[in-house]
Amino acid sequence: MPLAAAGLVALMTVAIVTVHRKNGFFVYNAGQGIEYCLMLIVLAITVGSFGGGKYSIDHAHTFVTWFDRPMHAFLTVTVVGFGGALLQLAAVYRPGKVK
Repeated sequence: MPLAAAGLVALMTVAIVTVHRKNGFFVYNAGQGIEYCLMLIVLAITVGSFGGGKYSIDHAHTFVTWFDRPMHAFLTVTVVGFGGALLQLAAVYRPGKVK
């Protein structure tokens, strides 16, 4: 669960930086702001840190004990998520031409 949440954190961070940052905060602004993406980042960090509960598939697997503690999962989600976003932005993002 934390690795999937980290992927969502990375995706939404890249979306904020490349598309939504110039449109302000609120989603009802023209071009949509960063509000919705920030909400998804907070939700992914929360669910990734505390897990999906006792009925999730992750709970059935007991071979991964690193993510049993919420602090370890939180660190994994944030470091891998924001680190992945920074790596992706550094590798492939090129700003558009100014008109």
